[in-house]
Amino acid sequence: MPLSYWVKALPLNAFLVIVSDGQDTVNEIITPTLIERGMCEKIKRVMSTRYSVGKIAFVGIGYTPTVDWKLCVGDNNFYISTNVNELEDDLRRAVFEEVGHNTLKRF
Repeated sequence: MPLSYWVKALPLNAFLVIVSDGQDTVNEIITPTLIERGMCEKIKRVMSTRYSVGKIAFVGIGYTPTVDWKLCVGDNNFYISTNVNELEDDLRRAVFEEVGHNTLKRF
């Protein structure tokens, strides 16, 4: 589908959560190259609207990333989980701890 389709479909508060176990089996230099070439900024720009800024978060599962994902997502959107409880908490934070816009609602 063309990019314009996805841009029109984005909600007011768009976010992308990258979850990784660190097991890359393909070309190991592709991720750092994409980050250096502005991949994250381009994604955020496409996700952003005139009412809100797109957000990217990274959650690593049980390993120390070899790529500096903080360059892409920032310190406040970078998480490392070492067990299932931490993974659940980190995913919840990544999705719901927005700058005052997204909140957990219990019905």
